[in-house]
Amino acid sequence: MSKKISHWIASTRPHTLVLAISCVGMGNIIAAINAKINVIILILSIITALMLQILSNLANDYGDFKHGTDNNERVGPKRALQKGLITEKEMKKAVGLTAFLSLFFGFVLLAFSFKNIGVAGLLVLLVSGFLAIWAAYAYTASEKPYGYKGFGDIFVFIFFGLFSVAGTFFLQTGTLNLWLFLPASAIGLLGVGVLNLNNLRDIDSDKKTGKVTIAVKLGNKKAAYYQLIIVILSFMLLFVFHVFYLKTVLSLLALLPFLLFFLSLKKVFSFKEPFELYHVLKKFSLYILLLVVSHLFIFLIL
Repeated sequence: MSKKISHWIASTRPHTLVLAISCVGMGNIIAAINAKINVIILILSIITALMLQILSNLANDYGDFKHGTDNNERVGPKRALQKGLITEKEMKKAVGLTAFLSLFFGFVLLAFSFKNIGVAGLLVLLVSGFLAIWAAYAYTASEKPYGYKGFGDIFVFIFFGLFSVAGTFFLQTGTLNLWLFLPASAIGLLGVGVLNLNNLRDIDSDKKTGKVTIAVKLGNKKAAYYQLIIVILSFMLLFVFHVFYLKTVLSLLALLPFLLFFLSLKKVFSFKEPFELYHVLKKFSLYILLLVVSHLFIFLIL
């Protein structure tokens, strides 16, 4: 029984869950600069984001298995479904359960935020929530998965950046401003960076199974430069946000984790075996969390 549980835990891909926490965490932190935040909304936003991320991960396992992408030639860690440790029927039920939990916690979150967002905001976020659930499932699990057509990067940018950061800010404050979309875009780009590392690692196996990602389209070298552009752009967006919105030199210390992002690029340009990127991917996700935590620390002392 304990082994079965460990297989399910592994299937949620714990190292990716920090990305979900980071996205809504940044939205809550920026909201705290402008207003007193609601702790219940903070907790519910994190739980909802985690449910959506787990849904995405489980649906990804189910979809890649169904479409034959998860096979013996795949470079990354072997999935429990791929190894037969979890059945296809069990995974399908788990996807349905996490979709339901995402909806449930999303509804509860909206209920607690209603005073801030009003009827119009409720309707917009309700539609956005359904779209987020659809996007999590359709990435690889639908009959025509958009992740197999090179659109994964766009959806990650929208839902892990614009929707998560700006949406969480809106839930807390009931307002939006254009400056907010700088950190939202920066976090969204870093989320794309995580996906690109994953796809860069799997280029060869994806080509053979017909999964066309941006990395497959670009090839190894250009995909590495794509990663470089992602890191530079995200740094520039946050730098502008600090200089022109926060207007304090001290706040720039929150950008120090970008040294780690830039250092990670060395391996992206020099790896010999694709599996080496798996460790870079895990660290890259943690660096995003560190970036968000550094913002929290700086904002607490400002």
